[in-house]
Amino acid sequence: MHMQPKLLTIAISLISAGTLSQTHAQGYGVNEQSVSSMGAAYAGRGAHIQDASIIYGNPAGLTQLNSAQISQNVTFVKAYSDINNASGTNVLGQVSQGTNDGDFVPEVVLGSSYAALPLNQYVDGLSAGIGFYVPFGIASNYEGSFQGSVFGDKTKVKVLTLQPTVAYKINPQISVGIGATINKMEGEINQSLTGGADRSGLEGDDFSGGYNIGFLFTPNNQTNVGLTYHSHVEFKLKDTAYINDLNPSALLSSKTAQDLLASKGVSAAMLSGLNNLDLRSHDASLKVTTPESAELSISYQATPALTLLGSATWTRWSRLGVLSPETGFNANLLLTQNTQLATLLGQLASAGKLSPQEIAGIKQMVDAQLGGNHEEVLNFKDNWMFNVGAEYTLNPQWKVRTGYAYDQTPVDTASRTVRLPLGNRNIVSLGATYKATQNTSIDAGYMYIFENDARINQVKGASTYSATYQNSAHTLGLQINHKF
Repeated sequence: MHMQPKLLTIAISLISAGTLSQTHAQGYGVNEQSVSSMGAAYAGRGAHIQDASIIYGNPAGLTQLNSAQISQNVTFVKAYSDINNASGTNVLGQVSQGTNDGDFVPEVVLGSSYAALPLNQYVDGLSAGIGFYVPFGIASNYEGSFQGSVFGDKTKVKVLTLQPTVAYKINPQISVGIGATINKMEGEINQSLTGGADRSGLEGDDFSGGYNIGFLFTPNNQTNVGLTYHSHVEFKLKDTAYINDLNPSALLSSKTAQDLLASKGVSAAMLSGLNNLDLRSHDASLKVTTPESAELSISYQATPALTLLGSATWTRWSRLGVLSPETGFNANLLLTQNTQLATLLGQLASAGKLSPQEIAGIKQMVDAQLGGNHEEVLNFKDNWMFNVGAEYTLNPQWKVRTGYAYDQTPVDTASRTVRLPLGNRNIVSLGATYKATQNTSIDAGYMYIFENDARINQVKGASTYSATYQNSAHTLGLQINHKF
């Protein structure tokens, strides 16, 4: 019992120091919660209990840890994407110009922290723990001259999760566990309105709760079967919506507006002479739901040295549906924040060139452009990931492991976008555990991820963009585990 305050102090310090970012992910789910599981391509991660990171893989697995312990990991991800056969048209239906460099996914670092504590001295079979990890995240940022910028430029989504957990061993064969999740989502998305240098987007955050449930069945000394359920979580991001560097003529591009202004002696040259516009709205919001998933895992000790591992995971990506942001943009807000444009309209009104009714009509047209339908239909479909792996004990100090996983894409060609240009994914991995001391071990893992070619064909009004993406990534992870 005298170890418990020390354990709590170390756990809090590790959780506070966790390095967190986003990664190039299937859908936008992240798998990098455990480096000890990474080496086997996450096969059997809900049934093969090795350290405190089992809190994510299967909360019920806590009951198999016989001592208080902590695990801290860090993972580096470098993703690559080649864009080929690109073509498109701009908002006027003309052939669009631009670049397709393909280096839109930055290098990222992920971190997770876990602490586990058996409570048998209070209740036989009871265990508790806490984990801090990233279950969802993605980051992409195309070059400013990207040819498909009207369909998407910057995309950042990150979910941070704190999971206090309890588990109970009902009998030697069956354990159950549940973790309440406290989740924070941070996000930003933007794109060009015209295909030029302007950008329109939203950024915001929100907190929400969820839960994870796990079951562990041990029919004999060689076999573990785990079942884990991660609940969906509903967020309503309180956003700031923005427009940067927009040419004023883009807001009055309709023939009706241009004819009206021309009849009043306002030429396109007068509009082009105005400063580019900026706009901020703090009344924006966006509802986002992360999907639930269910995972079946098996661990089988075929020989004293060899353990075979397998998993199958179903994720309900279809829950995402349609994104319907509320921007809070309107013509009055535009005129309040852009005095040069407001001054021009005021001068035209004072000179009698625009009546109050005509100004109201112009505002209605601008409102329709700024506050119109900004829905983005995702058309995600539910997907499966299948994992197989093996672990081999070389000697008391070393274990090695390897694995393969196949992860179905949640989008097909008709629904694929420049934000998530995903193909079916293949993962191969290698890993090792070194037992440095009686109480301390170090895990290392490497994964190579490569996807099938992903074709994109997007259309928005007169704008189009088509291209083929070839995606791959290297992932390196390191984890330290310590028992007390």
